[in-house]
Amino acid sequence: MHIKVKLLFTAILTAIIMMPYSIWQPLISMGGSNPLFVANWREAVPITMLFAHGLSTIVMLFLENRKRYRRIFLPNKGRIIGAASLAFFTPLVVMDWMPLVVGPMILMFFPYLSLGEIIIQFGVLSLISLAWYPISCLIIAGTPNKWLRFGRFCLMFWSACAALILMFGVIDFSV
Repeated sequence: MHIKVKLLFTAILTAIIMMPYSIWQPLISMGGSNPLFVANWREAVPITMLFAHGLSTIVMLFLENRKRYRRIFLPNKGRIIGAASLAFFTPLVVMDWMPLVVGPMILMFFPYLSLGEIIIQFGVLSLISLAWYPISCLIIAGTPNKWLRFGRFCLMFWSACAALILMFGVIDFSV
C-alpha cells in the first residue's frame, strides 16, 4: 500500500510540476545564462519524475512520522552529520551535465580566501545545513536500513540536480 501511494503521489506531483513548465521553458532560453540544454516537454518528464520522487519521499516520511515529531527533530550525531553531508554536496548549478557542489567549490578556493571570507563560507555552509536538517532528520528517523538511508540521501542530491536542470537548464561552460 505504501509504495502505491508514493508512486501515485509522484505521478500527481509530476503532473503539477509539468503544468507551469510550458510557461517556464521559454523564459530559461531568454535568460543570460547561455543554456546548453533546455528540456522540452518529452525530455522534461523523466527529470520531473526524479524531482517529484524526491519530494514525495520527503512528504511520505513526514506523514509516516507525524506522531513522533518531537523525538525526530531532536539533534543527535547522525542527524547533524547527515545534514552537514547534504549541505556539503548541495548542487549549485549543472554545467555541461556536471553538478557543481558547494563543498568542493569551497575547498577549491580555500587557500586563496582571507579569514573573513572563510568565516562567511563557514556561515553559508551552516545555513545550508540548517535548511537540510529537517530532511536529514526525517530520512534517519524514518529509514531503519542503512543502505536504504544512503539511497535516500543520494535521491535528495539527484532531486536537487533535477530541480536545477528544470529551473535553469544545463549551462554551457564554453568560454
